[in-house]
Order: sequence, then C-alpha cells, then structure tokens
Amino acid sequence: RHRYGVLMYDYRGYGKSTGITQDEETMQSDFDAVLQWLVDRGLTSERMVIFANSLGSLPAGPAAAGNSLLEVQKLIMETPQSSADAILQGATGLSLPATMITDYDFDLGANMADYAGDLLWLHGTADDVAPIENARQAMAEHAGNYYAEHIYEDAGHGLRFDITNEEWL
Repeated sequence: RHRYGVLMYDYRGYGKSTGITQDEETMQSDFDAVLQWLVDRGLTSERMVIFANSLGSLPAGPAAAGNSLLEVQKLIMETPQSSADAILQGATGLSLPATMITDYDFDLGANMADYAGDLLWLHGTADDVAPIENARQAMAEHAGNYYAEHIYEDAGHGLRFDITNEEWL
C-alpha cells in the first residue's frame, strides 16, 4: 500500500548464507548484488535508506562515499566498526596495524568525509566490540548537512537488545 519494503541479508558465511567472506571485495560484492536486485525491481536513491549495523558499516561506508550503484542519501549507522586497525587493536590489546595480519583495510572516517547525505548514528557507551570513541571520531568526519546521534548510557554492542524495543524503534 505504501510502497516500502525492508530487505535484510547475510554476508557469505554468516547466518544461513553459504560461502566464505574473505575480504572487502566479497563483502562489497554481496552488498552490490543486493542493491542490483533492488534496482532491478525499481528502487531509486530517493526511496532508499541504508541501515548498517557493526560489520555492515564496512560496505555501507564506501557505498555512502560514492562507491555504489545508487547514490546513498540516507544512512543509519548502528554501532559501526571504524577501521581495520581499531578492530585488530581492540581484539588483541596490541598497538599493531591491521596490515600485520590482513589485507582487509577500511576507514569509516575517510568514507564519512566523502559522504554528503543524511546520517543518523546510534551507539552505546559500553560497547566493547566497536568502542564508541573510535566510532565518534569516524562520525565526526561526516561532510553532510544533516547529522543526528543517539548515545545510550551502559548499552553495549547489542544496542537494540540493551535498550527498550520501544526506544530502539
């Protein structure tokens, strides 16, 4: 009736999807395939909102920065990962560059500097998987006109489960 829909997908090897996510190319390829499917069914930029949670920020960031079949005009980031270095350093406690163990390189702050669309950022202060200060630095780079953030005290990486369903909606 209102001509809206929601499409959720798993990356290769996550959830019920087969295959293996190996690097940024496979994650971006999965994102591109989903977007192409939507475009083939009539989706336009004006009607699209990208919602990225945690690892979803890895393909959503470059898409917002211009690497997308459709221009991203509206983006929601929930507990985003900020950079490959931040993930490695957070997981190991060592001050090492991600290039020590992977070719998977991403920098959400650089993507946000190239993103001119609307941005909503949601994060919890107790997130130990994607620390809020790392995400705050990346979100501060946003170049667009509209920006809003909602920070939740004592909420962790499972933000939507740590706050009330009513609040999250």
